[in-house]
Order: sequence, then structure tokens, then C-alpha cells
Amino acid sequence: APSPPRRGGGGGPAAPPSPPGERPGGKKSREDVLARRARRREAHLARLRDEGRYEPGRTPGPDPERWLPKTQRSYARGRRRGGGRRGGGASGTGAQGGGAGMERDAARLDVAARVQAAREGRA
Repeated sequence: APSPPRRGGGGGPAAPPSPPGERPGGKKSREDVLARRARRREAHLARLRDEGRYEPGRTPGPDPERWLPKTQRSYARGRRRGGGRRGGGASGTGAQGGGAGMERDAARLDVAARVQAAREGRA
């Protein structure tokens, strides 16, 4: 009986040789990645130094609101409820959360205002 075809390497054309500094799979070597990261970090820190936003050797103190619960911090968002399709919260609107259309509906349903407008239109 003939043997089943083999899986894996073999039969196809050989992969092209990788450029220097790269591994055969197209990945860069760890040294190249670390060197590029160091160059970018230095450029970033130089830019911050020029703007006066970075001083080497000086570490910023801890956030004074660090000890407060997250919900009580000044930069915390309010507690959100609901959301999505079922209504409520910031994303959906429920029975009490009408949007811009509420004023238009209220004006249409305000009979006294419509009568007043009709009188002014006739006079």
C-alpha cells in the first residue's frame, strides 16, 4: 500500500535568506529590538526635557487621592447604570431618559400653546 503524504517541511521552494539582524521567521533579534527601544526612549525623554516636563533623578510623589476609594476621586467617572439595548445609563434611553426629541414632543402635545399660536396667527 502506498504511504500517506508527509506533512510539514520538504517539497516546496526554500525560504529566501533573511537580512542581517533578522531571524529566519521574519522576527528581529532581541538585541535589535532592545536597541531600537533604547533609541526611541532617549528621543522621547529628550523631547520631554526640552519641554521642561522631565527632570532626571526627580521622581513624582504619589497621587494624593491614591488613598481615597476610586469612586470618590476627582477624576473618577460617576457610577453608570444599565446601558445597551435595554435602556438606562449613558448609551440607551429609557422611559425617563428622553433625549432631544422630548422638547419637540412636549411642544406638539401642549394644547394651550397651540391655541395661543393659532390666535396670534389669526390676529
